[in-house]
Amino acid sequence: MGLHVTTASVPGTGHARSDDACAHRQHGGVYVAAVADGMGSARAGGEAAVSATRRLVETFEARPSGWSVDRALVEFTKQINHQLCEEAVHR
Repeated sequence: MGLHVTTASVPGTGHARSDDACAHRQHGGVYVAAVADGMGSARAGGEAAVSATRRLVETFEARPSGWSVDRALVEFTKQINHQLCEEAVHR
């Protein structure tokens, strides 16, 4: 079965472009998609959104075999959020 992915994002008022991001990848029989709001008002919101979505779909492939899809998404999302917060503090 083929899957066609299309994305669209509308820039906020006063912004020339959107800082939203999405990433997707198929891992075995599981299709993982991530969407993040770039928080256009934040200095590096778009960069963080791209990084978060990319990291989630890339990390998902390495999930422990005993983890369910739900657990993997929850745990990896927590880890990525922590990493992004740490990176923001040290900028």
